[in-house]
Amino acid sequence: MKRTTVVLVTIMLFALPMVGHAGRALASDRQQQPSTGVLSDLDPAALYAALAATPMTAVELPAGFSSGDPEPGTLAARESDNGAVGSVEMFLDKPGRISYTVYPTAGAAAQSFAAASADFAIFSNGLARVRSQTGSFQPDGFASPALCITSMSNIEGRRSGFTNCFAQVGNVEVRAFTSLDGARTRGDDALSISLVNAGIAHLQAVAAGLVAAPYAG
Repeated sequence: MKRTTVVLVTIMLFALPMVGHAGRALASDRQQQPSTGVLSDLDPAALYAALAATPMTAVELPAGFSSGDPEPGTLAARESDNGAVGSVEMFLDKPGRISYTVYPTAGAAAQSFAAASADFAIFSNGLARVRSQTGSFQPDGFASPALCITSMSNIEGRRSGFTNCFAQVGNVEVRAFTSLDGARTRGDDALSISLVNAGIAHLQAVAAGLVAAPYAG
């Protein structure tokens, strides 16, 4: 009986640390790749503040870009109508832009996202008089709702094409914008999609930092 007792105790001593280690590993994975549910669980004001304070680096961006500097953005009507907490514009070092709008809930973000196409004139920063929409499409490969809108403009004889892509990730809308000069009916579709994906990855990294922050140190 004594030998049996010793064996059982030994097994328990080794088993308990293994369970604890696995739990920490799973928690780490969730922090590195937060779900839309995790995003919604974060305080929207804290998430907005973190996005506004966190630049993008070259490793986060498509080839050829080296940095993205965040600045406060201006809310469009549909965003304000759905209670948006705030908007962040990520100004890149090459033509193109990534931006975020944080909402109080995923439901509010979904309602605003559904109005993105109708609100295109406001999204175009007041250029509706000279910019006309030329089409729209749903980009492939997105787990979240996504939409791209193409347009063209002629401002004082200067012609350009534009592609604006939107993605709703939990309670955050991520957008990307590219333009091409010349008689074009759209911007760089592939680059706009790549920038949206980069924006989503950056959002996940910022959110992961907020999740991990209470346990730091």
